Order: sequence, then structure tokens, then C-alpha cells
Amino acid sequence: DPNISILTASESSYRAMHMRVDKAPFDDKRVRQAFALCLDRPALVQGLLDGKGDPGNDHAFAPVYPSSPPDGAVPQRSQDYDKAKKLLAESGHSGGLDVELTTERYLEIPQYAVTLKEQCKKAGINVSLNILPQAEYYGSGDNQPWLEVPLGIVDWAARGSASQTIAPAYLCDGIWNAAQWCNKEYDQLVRRFDGELDEQRRRELATQAARLQQEETPSVIPYWVDGIRPTVQTVQGLAEGPTVLLDMSPVWLSG
Repeated sequence: DPNISILTASESSYRAMHMRVDKAPFDDKRVRQAFALCLDRPALVQGLLDGKGDPGNDHAFAPVYPSSPPDGAVPQRSQDYDKAKKLLAESGHSGGLDVELTTERYLEIPQYAVTLKEQCKKAGINVSLNILPQAEYYGSGDNQPWLEVPLGIVDWAARGSASQTIAPAYLCDGIWNAAQWCNKEYDQLVRRFDGELDEQRRRELATQAARLQQEETPSVIPYWVDGIRPTVQTVQGLAEGPTVLLDMSPVWLSG
């Protein structure tokens, strides 16, 4: 339809495969790291998102944030089955590992779960899938399966700052800390990051926090999802992003 145009922008929306660090086998970070090393991230971006995204690196500082670690500051994780098998053997799972992954039927997530299952198989990790309707997965009140399952995938919406992304999911007192991960050093780094005015120092603190989160791997963050915003040609001044929330104050109609 020539009357419709598509605006695309990098965003901080992402999918997280969280692993409960208080439950075996994910109480051993070597197991968590092994999962992270099974994924072919560029292939996920291309296959699931048609290239409309960026590979993730298992930390919550999205590339779109100005204060995120500079390119190369945190070594990019890539698929490495030999290292994954070595880590599994060191953690006592040389014969392989059987786990259940619970997630939601929403957008590309079921396809991601199937792909993850296939990519993990070569490392000896056998993943069975439990894909629930979205309302059932998130639940309400005292019944919220996504906060209870040992292994799950969550869709996280874009947020305007790194702190808004991190605080609910990765700080010790995070209300949606599905991995039950609590690292005091990480919390301190993030709070210092929040209180720092110097941009260079903020990036240094972000780099330290990102390296620590990647090392601990409470969640696998495989990719960041671009925002896609359809609009009609008569709508002018609409921003491409960087969040799903719209600022309509500069928007006007032509014709």
C-alpha cells in the first residue's frame, strides 16, 4: 500500500532466557554459560527477525543507549560447542543435561524456543518445550509461572534508559527478577552508574557491570529487537523510536 510507510529504529526491546540461579542445575554458572555458548546470535537475528535487530551479549545495556559499553569493551559471545561441552563436564554433566524450557506463545518466541532447542542439542543439552498461552504464562497474583519456572523466556519491552531495563529484572530487589540473581557488586555498579554525571565515567561503570553480568549469566540475552512502526503518509513528524511509547507532540497531519 503506497499510503503506508514503515519506520524502523534500534530499540532496547529484547528476549531473555532466564535461569533460576537458586535451583539446580542453574545454580552453577558454568551451566548457564554453556547455554549461552550454544547460540548462533547472528543467525537468530536473521532467521527470526529478518535482520531487524542486533545480536545480544548477555548483558542489559542495549547498544541504543548512549552510555552503554563501547564496541569491543565486552567480548562478544559466539557459538562455541567445544567450550560449552567442557563447561558442562566441569559442572558434573559430562553425559549431557535434560531441562524443560517454559515460555509463551507470543510473536517469534515459539520459533526462538524451537531454534534454541536445536542449537543446544549439539552440546548435549536436551531441551523439552512447554509453550503456554501468554495469559497463562504471566498469570497474576500468586500464580505467575514466569517467575517460578527454572528456565523460561520473557519478552521485555523497550525502555528509555538502561536503568529502567535493569532495575526490575537484575537488581537484588527487582520485582521481576525471574532468575533470582542477586549480586551486590553489580547493584553497586548500577547505582553508581545512575548517580554519575560524567559520560565517560558512566560508560566505564556500564562496562564493568556488563562484564560482570555476562560472566554470571543469570539470563541469556540473544538479540535486541528493532522497533517497527507503520504510519500513513499524511502523518508527519512521528519519531522512528526508540521505544514503543509515542510522543505525539511534534506530530501533524498533511494534506
